Amino acid sequence: MSKIYIVDDDFAIEPVADYIRGKGHNVIRFKSAGDALNHLVEIADSDLAIIDIMMERPPGISEVSAAGGLSSHFSQRWILSCFFVAHGG
Repeated sequence: MSKIYIVDDDFAIEPVADYIRGKGHNVIRFKSAGDALNHLVEIADSDLAIIDIMMERPPGISEVSAAGGLSSHFSQRWILSCFFVAHGG
């Protein structure tokens, strides 16, 4: 069983989470970037992370520090990034 983290503030992701759970995987969902920031180490050690990149920045975090990350902890990780963009009609 894989550990999969979903970081998304949109409830439209819930059917995706349910489908993945139905396939026997452990899905942990964070509904805000602030919640996810408190769990960066666990998310980085997951088998897969599905992250909404268009979320509201948490209060107290500047645009510059939001781009910084924890590079020393994650420097040994390979990250495959895929970006999908959907626009409402």
